[in-house]
Amino acid sequence: MSRMLMVPGIVVLGLTTILAGCGPKKGPTTPDDMEMVTKPAEPVEEVAPPPAPPTQEDVAEVPWWENKGAVELNEEAARRGFHANVFFQLDQSNLSDEARSHLADNARFLKENPNLQATLEGHCDERGTTEYNLALGDRRANTARDYISSLGVSSNRMRTISYGEERPACTQSTEGCWARNRRTHFVLTAS
Repeated sequence: MSRMLMVPGIVVLGLTTILAGCGPKKGPTTPDDMEMVTKPAEPVEEVAPPPAPPTQEDVAEVPWWENKGAVELNEEAARRGFHANVFFQLDQSNLSDEARSHLADNARFLKENPNLQATLEGHCDERGTTEYNLALGDRRANTARDYISSLGVSSNRMRTISYGEERPACTQSTEGCWARNRRTHFVLTAS
């Protein structure tokens, strides 16, 4: 019978050993362990990767003329080489070599800036009748428009108007002042 008592004793001893190993863990033993036990875990926030920098295709370049008033647009165009005026000789509407050169510059500028349109204003000095000067101003504006058109700028982008002697750039009755008034004046607008 002693064998019979031995088997259950061994089983009880084995179970006690096993259960002793599974008992409660020892508490924290260092201050760092204590801090980890007493602080609640902070939630982990998912961080999205930073967006990729924009490519050239993503960045739409704002045209230099956008959001500019008429005066500012024309001043900037002049800084970029656009000629606001083309001058003529007394009672003439034909183009001088200098006028052709300035009109060629303006044609190149208009081709590079296809969203710009131009109004070509024909002007005269104060000599001559009102009717004569209106007709001469009209010929001057149309001559400038036709020349620019011949250089590849659509005439649909240009309109002409004659002011004759009504809007002088200079009001003195001198040859120098009259010469400044004999012109085609360009006014650019954005479409």
